[in-house]
This record gives sequence, C-alpha cells and structure tokens, in this order.
Amino acid sequence: MSLALHELWLCCRGLENDKATERKKEMERFRRLIRSPDTVEELDRVSRNRASTANQLTWDAVFRYLQRYLQKETELLQSGKANVSATTQANRHKKMQELSSLVKCFIRCANKRGPRLKCADLLSHIVDVLGNSFCCSAYGEDYSSILLKDVLSVRKYWCEVTQQQWRKLLDLYCGLFTGSSRAINRVLVSRIIHTVVQGCCLQTDGLTHDLFSFFSRALSNARQEKHLAVLEHLVSALNVFLRASATNRRMRACGLGEVLVPPLLCVWTQARPSPALKEEVVEFFRLQMRLHHPKGAQTEATGAHAEDWRKWQGLLYSLYEALVGEISQIGSRGKYVTGSRHIAVKENLIELTADICHQLFGRGTQVLEGTTPHLKGAQQDSPQGTPSKRRRMELGWEVIRDHLQPNQEDFDIIPWLQISSVLVSRYPQVLPDSELLPLLGALCTLLSEQRRGERGPYVLRCLCHVALCPALRPPASPAQSHAQAGELRKLWARLWALALRGVSSPHTEALCLDLLCAVLQGALVPLSRDFWKVFTGSACKPSCATVTCLSQVLLKCAVPKALDLSWDSLGAGLEGGGAPGLKEAVIGWLLMNEQGEEAEDSSKPHLVICRPHDTEFPRLLVPRIVVCLTLKDSRAGMLFLQSASLESVWSPNSQNYECDDPLSQIESLYLQFTFDEVTPDPAGPPGGATAPPVDAQCTVIPALRERVEQNLLSVADQLLNCYSLESQTTPPDCLVRGSALLTGVLAGYLCAGLITEQEACRSPLFQKAKSLAQLISEFISSVKSKMAEAATAPTLRDVMQLCRDCLHRGSKDTMSRTASNLFLKVLPSRLLNELSEICKVMLTNSCKPGGAVSEAGPRHEDWEERRTQGERPTQGERQEQVDLFDDEDGGEGCSGSDADGRQGSEADAQWGSGVRSMLAMELLANQDTAFLTVLEFLCQCACSEFIHGLSFRPAEVRRKLLQLISQIDCTKPLHLHMYLTLLRQLPAEDTVLAAEDFESLLAPLADLCSMYRQDQEVCAALLLGLLPCARCLGRAHNQNPADDLRDVQGTLLKVVSGFCILSRTSKSTASVRVALVRCLVVLLEADPCCTWAVLTLREGELPVSVILPTYLADAHHHVRSLAAMTIDRLFLQGTPDGSVRRRMLPLKQQQDAFESVYLEAQRGMTLQKGCVQEEQQDELCNRQAALLKTLAGVLCCSPVCEKQALFALFQAHRENSIHERLVKKGSEAPGPGSSNL
Repeated sequence: MSLALHELWLCCRGLENDKATERKKEMERFRRLIRSPDTVEELDRVSRNRASTANQLTWDAVFRYLQRYLQKETELLQSGKANVSATTQANRHKKMQELSSLVKCFIRCANKRGPRLKCADLLSHIVDVLGNSFCCSAYGEDYSSILLKDVLSVRKYWCEVTQQQWRKLLDLYCGLFTGSSRAINRVLVSRIIHTVVQGCCLQTDGLTHDLFSFFSRALSNARQEKHLAVLEHLVSALNVFLRASATNRRMRACGLGEVLVPPLLCVWTQARPSPALKEEVVEFFRLQMRLHHPKGAQTEATGAHAEDWRKWQGLLYSLYEALVGEISQIGSRGKYVTGSRHIAVKENLIELTADICHQLFGRGTQVLEGTTPHLKGAQQDSPQGTPSKRRRMELGWEVIRDHLQPNQEDFDIIPWLQISSVLVSRYPQVLPDSELLPLLGALCTLLSEQRRGERGPYVLRCLCHVALCPALRPPASPAQSHAQAGELRKLWARLWALALRGVSSPHTEALCLDLLCAVLQGALVPLSRDFWKVFTGSACKPSCATVTCLSQVLLKCAVPKALDLSWDSLGAGLEGGGAPGLKEAVIGWLLMNEQGEEAEDSSKPHLVICRPHDTEFPRLLVPRIVVCLTLKDSRAGMLFLQSASLESVWSPNSQNYECDDPLSQIESLYLQFTFDEVTPDPAGPPGGATAPPVDAQCTVIPALRERVEQNLLSVADQLLNCYSLESQTTPPDCLVRGSALLTGVLAGYLCAGLITEQEACRSPLFQKAKSLAQLISEFISSVKSKMAEAATAPTLRDVMQLCRDCLHRGSKDTMSRTASNLFLKVLPSRLLNELSEICKVMLTNSCKPGGAVSEAGPRHEDWEERRTQGERPTQGERQEQVDLFDDEDGGEGCSGSDADGRQGSEADAQWGSGVRSMLAMELLANQDTAFLTVLEFLCQCACSEFIHGLSFRPAEVRRKLLQLISQIDCTKPLHLHMYLTLLRQLPAEDTVLAAEDFESLLAPLADLCSMYRQDQEVCAALLLGLLPCARCLGRAHNQNPADDLRDVQGTLLKVVSGFCILSRTSKSTASVRVALVRCLVVLLEADPCCTWAVLTLREGELPVSVILPTYLADAHHHVRSLAAMTIDRLFLQGTPDGSVRRRMLPLKQQQDAFESVYLEAQRGMTLQKGCVQEEQQDELCNRQAALLKTLAGVLCCSPVCEKQALFALFQAHRENSIHERLVKKGSEAPGPGSSNL
C-alpha cells in the first residue's frame, strides 16, 4: 500500500473513534485527503486493478468506511434529547448538513473522472437512508440531490439499475409524494419521479401496474396542488409512461385518461398554468385522443375504444368547450398587444381541436345545453355548493363559418383557418357535400377581400386542402344538383384567377402555386393558356414551388405549341429570328433565368444551381422536366419518367403527422389487431392519370434537344468560370448541383431510349460534369488543411449531403438508379481518396479532447490495450475474455467503459450527459455530423462494384472504411454511430461482401454487445443494424454455396443467440425483443430451410424456424403482434421486398411449422403469473387478437395448412371465448404477407 493510501486508511480507521472530537478532526482530514491528486490517482489505480483488490483500499472500501461513520453519527444525533435549546438544535442541524455534504463531496470526487463507485452500493445506501424517517428528515434533500445529479444522470449507472432497484426507487418516492411527510421539497420529489419513470419505461417492462396506480392517486386531486412546477414534472412523466405502455395496456391507459382528463382540464382552464405545463397537458389530451380514436376511428366497430363511452363523450364536449375558450382568449389578448406578435395558434393545440371536431361534427350542427363534467367536479368541491351553470355549446361547420367572416380580426380568423386546414386534410370525409359550397364561398370572400394583415397564407393553405377534399373523399351517394355544381365551378374559377394573380407576390407565391396544383390535381378548372405565362415571363423565378407546379401541369395536360406572349430576354426562335415556341420558352425560363448576353462575365452561377439549402428542388425533378420538354408528347414523357411506382412530387400533406411518429405505428397496431385497418388503394399518378406502357413513343425534337444541351453547357461553363475556392458568391455545393443536373438529364435521355450508355459517357454534358467533379475534388483537398476552422465542418457536411442524396442506391425508380450510376462515373478517384483520408483524420481528432493530442494515460482493460496497439484478440481469445451475456460480474462492464485515463473535462462530456442515449444526436459536434455524412457517402460508393466505368475501385474504398474499425473506441458516441452506419450501409442490397470483409465488419461486435448489454436502446440499435448483414449473408450463400462463411455466420449467430438467451431470462425489454424478432425474421428470409440459421441456446442448437414461433407467447403484446404478422415466413419463401414471386416451402416443413405455431400461440393465451386483476382485460384481449392474427395469417398463406388453421380458428373461438364478431373480422382480414419489417 502506498503512503498516500496508508494515510487515507488511517484516516478511515479514525472515523470509527469513540471520541467525537477525534472523529471531527478525522472528518476534516478525510475531506482534504480525498481531494488530494496523489490519493485520487492511487485510488483510481488500485480500483482499476480488480484482480488484486481483496486487501487493498479502493473507492468502494472507502465508501463503506464513510457509511459506517455516517451511521454512527446519525445514531448519536437520534439518541439526543428532543427538548433542547435553539442553539443545540441549530448545532444538530449544522452537523447533519456537514455529514450529507461530506457524502456528496466524496461521491463527486470519486466519480469526477467517470463512475468509480458501484451502482448497487450507491443505490442501496441512498434507499436505506431515505427509508428511515429520521435520516430522511435529516438528509433527504441532499440525498435526493445526489440521486438526481450524481447517480441517475450517469448513463452507466442508469443502465446498471435493475428492475428491482427501479421498483424500490419508485415505491420510495411515490410514497414520499403521496404520504404526509414533507421532509423533501415536493418539486424535487416530482423531478426524481419523472426521472425514475423514464428509467422504468426505457429499461424495464414490469412496473406498469405500480405506475398506473400512482398516477391515478397523485393526479386525481391535481386541482389542489399548490406548486404548479410539481404538476409539470408529473404530467410530463405521465406522458412518458403512456407512450411506453400504450401498446400493451391500451384499455387501462384509456381508463386512466377518463379519470385524469377532468382534473387536468380544470388545471388548464382555471389555474393559470405555465407555458410548459400547458404543453404537457395538451400533449396528454392528444395522447388520449389517439388512444381512444386511433387514426380518427369514431365507433367501437371501427377500432375506437373507451372504458365508459358516455363519460368519454361528455369529456370530449368539455374539451371542445375549453379549447374554443382558449382560442378565443388568444384572439382577445392579441387585439391589445402592440408590436409584432405571432398570431397563429400552436400546432399541437390546433391538431387537438381538429381531432375533437372530427369526433363531434359527425351529425352536422348541434346545440347542446348542459353542465360540463370538469366544472361539475370543481363546483362540488366548493363549500357554498353553488349550482352549476348551464352552458350552451354549438357544434358543426356553421360554427367554423361564423368565425370566417371578413369583418373579423386576424386574431379571430387565423386559428379557425388553421383548424379547418387540419380537419379537412386529415379527415376529408368530415366535410359533407352540403357544406362544401358555403365553406368555399366564405374562403373565397376572405381571399378576395384580403388587403392587409396575415390571414392570406392561412386562407390559401385551407383552400389547398379543400381543393383536394373531393378527390380524397369517396363520392357521395346523392348526386350534386346541377345548380350547386355550377356554383362550385364559378367559385373555383374565381379562386383560380385570384391565385394566379397572387403568384406575382413573393409572400404568397409558393402558397398560390400550391393552390393551383391542388386545383389541377382535382381537375376543378380547365387549364387556361394564360397560366403558361407563369413559366415563361419574368414574374416568377424558378423555385421549388414553381418547378413543382410545372411538373404537375406537364403531368395533367399537353403543352401548346405557342402563345401570344411578350418574350423578354428569351432570344430568337429555333430557326433564328422568329418567336420561340412555348417549350423553348419554358426551357429558357428554367435554365437561363436572369442570364443575359453578358452571362459569361457574370460573377454568379445560374439560378437553377445556386440555391439556399432549405429550397432544394426535389431530386431529379428539373432533369425530368427538361427531358420531357424535348419530346413531342411531353405529357406521356413526363408520366413515363415520373414512373407509375412513384408518388407525386407535390403533396400538401408533406408535413404529415404520421411520418415517423411511433404513436402512428401504435395506432396502426390497434387497428390491425381489431381487424379494422383499411388497406389503401394503390396510388397511381396524380389526377387519375395512368402511366404509359414501357414502349410508349418518346420521340425527341432534335432542335429542342440541341437547345437544351447548349443551355446546360452554358450553365456549366458559367459555373466553371465563376467558381474558386475563395469565392463568396459561388459555394461548393453549386458544383454538386451542377454535376447532378447534367447527369440527371443524361439519365432521362437514357431511360427514354434516346441515347445509349456509351453515348452518354462520351457526350459533352458528361465531360462537363466530370470537370465540375474535379472542382469538387479540389474543394475536398482544401478541407484537410482547414479542419480547425469553425465553418469548415458545416460546409463539408452540406456538400456531402448533396453528394449522398445524388446516390439513391436502394431506389426502384429506373431514372433515379441511372442518374446515380452516372454521377458515380463522373467522380474522380482522387475525391474518394481525399474523403477517406479526411475520415481517418476526423476520427483520430475525435479521440482527442478539443482536437488536441490527449495526454491521458493508457487504458488498462486488456481488450482496450490491444486495440490501442493495433492488435485484436482472436475469436477464441475474445470468447474467453469477454462473455457477452454473463452478468455474474455484477454488470461492471456494461454501457460504457470506466474511461480510466480520461481527464476531468473529457469525463464530464462522457458521463455528465444525463439520461440521454449514447445514440442521441445532441452528443455529436458539427465535425462529428460532417464525418458521418462523409461516411454514408463513402459507403454508397463502396457498394457500387457492379457498375462499370468507374474511376475508382469500390473494393478499395470499402477496405479503407473497414480500416476505420481498427480505431474504434466503443465508449464514444461518434464511434458508436460510425459502427452502426457501417453495419447498415456496407452490406447493401446489390452487394455481396467477401468473408474477409465480413470478418472485419463484425470484429467489434462482441466488445460492443458486452459493453452495452444493459443499455436497451443501444442493444435494439445493434440488432437492427445486423439486418443488412443477415440479408447479405443469405445472398452470398445462395450465389456461392461453396464459399466458407461459417466463421462469419457463427459470429452473427452467436450475437443473436446471446440476445435470445437474454430475452428468455427477462434481461431485455420489449423494444430489444421486437428488434430481435425482426432479426429472426430476416434470418429466416435469408435461409428459409435453416441450413445455417441455427442458434445455440442453453437447451442446445435450434433452427430459427423453431425459435421464431416462441415469441407468439411473449409477455409483451408488441412482440407477439410482430411475430404474428410475420408468421408467413415459416410457410413462404421469397425476398422481403416482394421483388421475387414467393414460393411455398416443402410440405413437411409447413406442417411442422404449423404445429409449432399453434402450440406457441395457444401457450400465449395463458396469462402470466402475478397478473393483477386490473390488467387481465388488456392481457386477454391482446392475446386473443394475437392468436386470431396468427391463425388468419396461416389461413391466407398456406393452402397446405388451410384446413388445420380453419379448424384451429373455430377451436380457439370455443376454448378461449372469443367473440364471434372478432373471429369473423379476423378470418376476413388480409394475410400478413404485406407487412413490412
């Protein structure tokens, strides 16, 4: 033992002295020693060397001495007399503060360079102290602060907390909140409850009952809470919990909502909550709407649910009244506010109002009189017993129209315009035919009388959605009267004229063009010849809105030959001297806008390629337009190039709330398992147009094609002339746009059959594109010397994002694939080499704090030392050193290394990030995001080995990317992102990796799984990252069965096997098990007969086809439902994307699969032990739905097992008391073959 540790050991022994004065001296000495750098260094060294810590003084040993000292002092304080003087009481209080301050100081000194103390010991001590009433009153505030700031804010500790420990913390703090004790500040208690609820939801599965009970008790009397900050934390925690439990406990979540809506509505309307609390309460209401009415379902027969329908309907009326009142107050406040102020109401409030209106507007205008439930509850609490006021509420479209009068102020009109827009766009069926004409008339009046103010854009947005409404709604059964149809035509013609006039205004140009597109798409107005002036004159410049509108026009109608227009600055006609045709005029407007005869001397590039990043054209839209304008039949050409498989590039719902929202996936799950989801009709081209056949005539007009090529060469020459590395007016991203434009036009010609690939590569356009790519390469070379500059990383990221977006490797669109291939062919090899070097430099710099050379000491874990020295353990050594899924060490190696050699500042960045995931983008700097963008681009280049004529070797790019893995530091967020990116992108769909490449790619997998095995978010991400590898292994095995891929397959299967073991021992959450089921499904698709897809579990080796059905009996509904929806993979063989017609698997294999599936599905009907009565209804309904979905899937996909499945369906109905209506809906539902992974 060193002298420093010996002195500390003597001091720790002195803390046990019987004399108070001696203990006090030793306490001051202890405080000084644990801050001494020599002592800290020695404690770190000894604590790291776990093999020889038995008789050594470590941080944990010192903490045990400190706990005994605290216990001794507390017992003395507790044994003192109760009735003492104020001075003695003050001294006792000071003593308590000193003790808790000492513990806090020690914990922070120990963990300053990363977690040193054991999580279990820390939590056990904190729970023991707070569980004692005297200790809680003495130290509760400080210990709660320690728990919040020094334990639960550390990601490593967060991941090491077991389910039992989460339960103890939850019981402890929920008891403190609901109990009579006021030892700890309620705001602090509510903050800790919020954090603990997050941990319970992200790291465990089994605490839902406790949380339902707590929130029901804690928030039922929310009106009486004096501190609104407490409610803010609790309601936020409630929203976190509801999102996590929505899949598995829908009925109970709805019941909780029906209990808590009245008190929270009362708080929202009467307690003057803070903006943050209002946001959380509104989010709670929105969650309840989506739980009760998934995707707008209105009745139980269509998928809606309520525990008490009468009560819920009353709550909807109360919510509607409160929202209308809130919107009116916003308008009233706005009238008296001077200066600039944002008039529009927040989107979440508008969406909530629209959702409620959809539920209540079903029967037209209603006038309801009665008391509102939430006000009743508030008045019953009143001692005077004042009778409830009777209120009059109006519902229906007449209410909205009353708010859309021209004499109203903007503050009154705009919120209702927002509501109308959302209501019509989300629920087009809610607008009856009888209301279309009055609403349209009101909007038309508002638009025509708009002189000033801010209402104009909102009117245009609303009109845009209304214009699409007839096309989206199913046709009404009664035909519209002739008079009404005539009035509608007049109104649309008037709106068309108003929108055409508004195009010339910069403030309304985009919205007016959107409205014109909507009118065109609905074929509401015949296209006037004057409309073409928008795309030929100087009133509008090429912008995203104008170009998108032009594409819609080309899809809808033929281009006239000529118009009687004033052709300013457009030059002579094709034959010289005459007026140009309309196509030539549009081409000139699009490519040569703002370029006169002195274009060559201009210092700016053309407008078509010099654009801000937030106004990018949709990919390949300009090339498609340019190519189709050179064809005789431009409409047929546009339809052909647009491709029938693609959606329209224009949609007013591009900001659709369902895009990547997890709740939308949950809503779909509800409807799928109540068998109410409506399968959408296949979307064709906009406006009901049909795509022409492949052999449609694409006859080019030679003169127009020549003019296009001249214009494009002029654009490229101008860009080459005005670009330089120092130029401020021509950023480097213009080079990428220019090259993409040229290769995109060539791709259009190739797809139309106008040229061959060899002719394209010899064309002047291709050569100009190569020249631009050379300049991109020069820019990338200059980046290496400027990496320290702040502006370099964002510029590099923007350029590489554009390059990456030019390579759509997975696209099924022929023109997109062709353009990607041509873009790759213009890239010089120097560019790829420079980018590879930059990646290497940036990754190296990320290991250094502040970009400087780190002076940190060597890492002491064996695998870390080997990585630093450039070595890597063999497969056998790694298996001996790191048991991926063994928790016998207490979880010391999970969720990140101890980072033993880190300096203080680096440790703060590593460990002070709160409960944010290691995958959170907030942890990445600008240089990190630039690195990841470069990496994604290089991955796409590395997957292009089947493209001929490249100037670089994709295999060489891939080799350099795989070399980056040798520098990986698994504790760093950037390195984790890098590895996941390589996992996802290197095994691309059209690539087959060699065994050596696979070995390099999967080499760090064991270390990562070992380190993060308790971090549920990272585990799920790793499993999902393995999906491309599994598919690639399947392709490699099918193409070359003789190749020896056993080691690679073994590495992958070992990881999947480990996660299967964890899932069976309840050491993984539902999110990880869902990712695991996806992985099993992909393995089954890669190897349907399970020749190599065999996992090694504790009971022996089992094929994936046997393991997948076992998840039909999983404890969580999401896991069971995914297994049920993918059960067809056990009976059919094919690719996940359906590009190959699926074949039936062998008869014996299908019969064995059905036996396994039916047994597991029946086992899944058994409720878990300990399932409380309140959760049984949810469990029973979920399990019945999963059973029906499974049997219905077999019924649809396997003729071999059809009779068995049908018999099993009736047997399930009889044995499990499943309602006949649900059985009928389940048997009629489509099979799971179309489900996406």
